[in-house]
Amino acid sequence: MTPDAVLSRYLELASAPAVDADALYRLLAIDADLLQRWITALDCTISPVSIRAALDSIPDDQRPGLARAQIWSVVPIGNAARLGLDQWRAVLVASCLAELLTAELGFGESEATRLRVLLAGSGVHLARDPLMAELSEFRGVDPALMIDAHPVLRAFAVSESLEHHGRAQAAAIAQELFALDSAQFDQRMQRAERRAAELIEAAGVSFDAADAWFESLWIQAQLAAFSMVMGREHETAGLERLGRQISRALFAHEPRIFLVNAARTLVEGTGDDDLADLKLALTTSPSKVAIAVRDGVDAVIEDGVEASIVDRQILRRLHADGAMVTVLRDRDEVLGAIVFRMTDEDASQSATLMAGFAAELGHWMGVLRRGAASLREGLQAYRLQHEKRLREIVHEANNPLSIVHNYLHILELRLKDHPETHEPLRLVSAEVRRAASILRKVTEFPSPETLVTPSEPKFSQLDLNKVVSGVLELIGASASRASVDVSGQLEEGALLVTSNSDRITQVLTNLARNAVEALGEGGSLVIETHRGVYRAGRAGVELVVRDDGPGLPAAVLRQIYEPKVSTKGAGHSGLGLHISARLVTELGGAIDVRTAPGKGTAFAIFLPDMA
Repeated sequence: MTPDAVLSRYLELASAPAVDADALYRLLAIDADLLQRWITALDCTISPVSIRAALDSIPDDQRPGLARAQIWSVVPIGNAARLGLDQWRAVLVASCLAELLTAELGFGESEATRLRVLLAGSGVHLARDPLMAELSEFRGVDPALMIDAHPVLRAFAVSESLEHHGRAQAAAIAQELFALDSAQFDQRMQRAERRAAELIEAAGVSFDAADAWFESLWIQAQLAAFSMVMGREHETAGLERLGRQISRALFAHEPRIFLVNAARTLVEGTGDDDLADLKLALTTSPSKVAIAVRDGVDAVIEDGVEASIVDRQILRRLHADGAMVTVLRDRDEVLGAIVFRMTDEDASQSATLMAGFAAELGHWMGVLRRGAASLREGLQAYRLQHEKRLREIVHEANNPLSIVHNYLHILELRLKDHPETHEPLRLVSAEVRRAASILRKVTEFPSPETLVTPSEPKFSQLDLNKVVSGVLELIGASASRASVDVSGQLEEGALLVTSNSDRITQVLTNLARNAVEALGEGGSLVIETHRGVYRAGRAGVELVVRDDGPGLPAAVLRQIYEPKVSTKGAGHSGLGLHISARLVTELGGAIDVRTAPGKGTAFAIFLPDMA
């Protein structure tokens, strides 16, 4: 099993926000267990070139996750047998000896020989590699039978003898298979030991910190668990709140989080005290927080007369004499910083945990930012693709509407001596203009940033009774064909309210047409107006669209204002009630429905006076 010092170094590499592929390879190349795990995961051959290429092919943002996932496959479990440090080093020296022996013969894959011998000497079997399979098959064969065998097989015979039977017997086999005398063998051994020491140093392994791996593993376990929770959050504000909650669990206090805004200002909005919404000028502030973000380097805040006043205020809110400023990053972009309280007794472990937590939080913030940017780009592409097409459609639709409007004007002139036609023609002309206005809105594409913001209606004073009378005129013909009696019960005199006439007309028309269709043949439809109505402490008026039809079933009522596919056939979109509810909401009002089987349906619309 992998020794403590190598485990500690591996966990150090895997814990970094970005895992260096070259540094990772150098560590894999000295430990058989790690090397086997990664070759299997990468599905590559036992070749330095192949392994390095496979590591480089992993996207930078995925390599840390894969490295961390491998942690649990290499740590010891329970009482698993483990190599002692001396034994582990002996296996590495033996593999280096095999590398030197094959290199002297001019074998072009001497480093690959070291990797194969390292694996085979540790009992690893990789059957899909022909040489590895032969190393296992011919292991322990009489050296006399190995003469003229493949250089790797002969080198493995020497290294295996060195590992299991000592230098003297290994020297004897080296003389038989490589024609080396005792002095020459000793020289190769010295070079192999130096080579092993160089590889250990290049891999960054420190035997002084050999017992640190368990602490690092515990930190990784905590961060992995909380990272899964952060990955389920879909809003930056929610991620900040979650970050504060996780911080309390990890560090027993709530740090201060500063983020860089579009104006290149550091904004602190995470506290509930008098420093909430603190803003620091990124380029000019003397605060250590601003300096850390500006330089992209973590910093320490210490209380004292030389510290900036803002930093001293932050320390007081953290109830500490010192704090760690950890930079928040997403890939190469600095997003802000987290300021943690620091104490002497847990400074080392806390610093590692803080850096890891900041890396996870920065990663998930970046994921959300990139997702939002991708959405904006997609919406912009959609807008550019379809805006021209929609403008053409609207232009073509306006042509027949213009013709209808012109002929209505001609009819008005010809029928000027027939007063009874004036009001119907005026209503039809108004509806044509309203249809043209609705079509024009199709081409008023919002920007991606304002796509979800509904357009604000324009308010003016109007007589609600006149609006209702106009709607009754509009639906009169269709109601007459269905033998539906349509009437109005209106308040006496003018019913003045500040609202939007077009939107009220659209709502009433949708509701009235639905009622006529529900009644089928026969029945009655009444539109009522009421003044002096109060709802939730607001004064306003009420419109009621009432029919004596069959009523609405419970299944319809459960999703009555949701957009859906219409069951009425061609010419119906299933959006009428959804649009009506939205328009009423935009007018600041409310809509509800009262219905009963066999007793009809009434939609009541409350409109506040927006004056």
